[in-house]
Amino acid sequence: MDPAAFGKSVERLMEKAPFAAHLEVQAKSEKNRPSYVERAYDHVRNRIVDFSLKPGEGVTDAGIATELEISRTPVREAMRRLEREGLLRHTPHRGWRVRTLRVSDIEEIFELKECLETLLIRQATGYIPEEKRASLVDVVARMEAAADRKDRQAWLEADANFHDALYALARNERARQILSSINAQWRCMQSGLMAMEERMRHSAAEHRAILDRVLAGDAANAERLLCEQIARTKQYLVSLLNDLVLPFMPIEEQLR
Repeated sequence: MDPAAFGKSVERLMEKAPFAAHLEVQAKSEKNRPSYVERAYDHVRNRIVDFSLKPGEGVTDAGIATELEISRTPVREAMRRLEREGLLRHTPHRGWRVRTLRVSDIEEIFELKECLETLLIRQATGYIPEEKRASLVDVVARMEAAADRKDRQAWLEADANFHDALYALARNERARQILSSINAQWRCMQSGLMAMEERMRHSAAEHRAILDRVLAGDAANAERLLCEQIARTKQYLVSLLNDLVLPFMPIEEQLR
């Protein structure tokens, strides 16, 4: 039989089969459902970013598997992925620990961060639809309101929303994905950074100034202000590390 004719015959038989529709629905459901690896990855990553897992703290595949009620195999795969992304560190016979950032790590992260964010802001500055402009103005207003209330969680959420909305305008998905991975490596320190006196209010004002230049189509000054804001954030983080994190690290972490 001709291969094409054979294929069509199989398709007709499958269409008549009583379970064909069920299989199609099941396949779509499986496709849309997050895999166990993705579930484990998101779970551990979110706990690192929100500081539920502290720098230097141990993480076991057995513990995560029990929490999620899945096997250890996808958890191990997720943790290897997080290790590649710089969020976990694996030591033979000792397992995984949340990676503790050093000053050199902050220097590297923020050098890459500046390159990517200046690229994205240049690409985003230009024609911006009215509804997008209004959305960006609204999210900065939410940052300012959260700073007034000293509501760190609301401020962090508004900050993430601002950068997501602004950089989506650049239409450079690969750069955004790389930036997201880089930012995850220092986000666990952001809550502590925002606890510094008046830092939320100052940062909201910085975002307002950057947005004003973006909406005016002034890419050069938007980029300049962004670079200044990134440099200040890096300086604050280095101070935070030196004063409040590194002195209290476990001895084995200090010696590695």
